Amino acid sequence: MKTWLRANRLASIEELSACLDEGMFMLNFLKPKMVLNAATPAAVYLGNAVSAVCDKPNKEELCIAS
Repeated sequence: MKTWLRANRLASIEELSACLDEGMFMLNFLKPKMVLNAATPAAVYLGNAVSAVCDKPNKEELCIAS
């Protein structure tokens, strides 16, 4: 998360919450982990580790494992 925050170079403290939300969304729903057999943590948690797909990487629409 520190790297994510540094890379986004926050201009104000108000941007912190939005930036943290985006970073956590990326880590949980978009970035596969090798220790999880290339599945995302969200897919494993939801029980769909084999076929987890995120068609629309939009924070407002949680990507449901299909």
